[in-house]
Amino acid sequence: VKSVANVRSGQILLGYVDTAFLMCYTIGLFISGYIADRVNLRMFLFIGMMGSGLSLVALGMSYEASVHSMSYFIAFNMIGGFFQSIGWPSVVTIMASWFGHGNRGLVMGIWNAHTSIGNILGSIITAAAIEQGLHSEDWPLGFALPGFIMCIMAVVVYAFIIPYPKDAGILVSNPNRNRVNASADDSYHTLDDGTET
Repeated sequence: VKSVANVRSGQILLGYVDTAFLMCYTIGLFISGYIADRVNLRMFLFIGMMGSGLSLVALGMSYEASVHSMSYFIAFNMIGGFFQSIGWPSVVTIMASWFGHGNRGLVMGIWNAHTSIGNILGSIITAAAIEQGLHSEDWPLGFALPGFIMCIMAVVVYAFIIPYPKDAGILVSNPNRNRVNASADDSYHTLDDGTET
């Protein structure tokens, strides 16, 4: 914010908000991990991304709605934490379903670079949004713009992601690939006649 009446109080309040978010995110990881193994991952990931985006938009639009309640900010950070916790278990499950144990470490290592890339892009986008400002304030757009982008990407993910090879007509040749002692030469075969090869 461009002007802060009491910096010390502001830091304490931001600490409360951050703690509320991280607490819900951490608890949510356990819950989401359990759910991710039992539901439609495309829909589950869509819900997580859309909920995360909308919670950010709600935080940014609080200025337009003249909301000055600390409870509001804590509540939407908690909601955002729970929705964001859906992402990691969902994408790990999807990646694991596509790659066998023999090459999963390499694939996951390369793929996990998205965390750093996302943080860099997020910082750039948020900084640009804050620079533009909204009604002479520098913070609302910093929440709202990334939120809108996340909502759009939620639709893109829902439209194009394929959670499991079988959804693309591909079956795993080794039925034991998900076990700890699965062999390193797991492979996939496209089914032309609907039968496993």
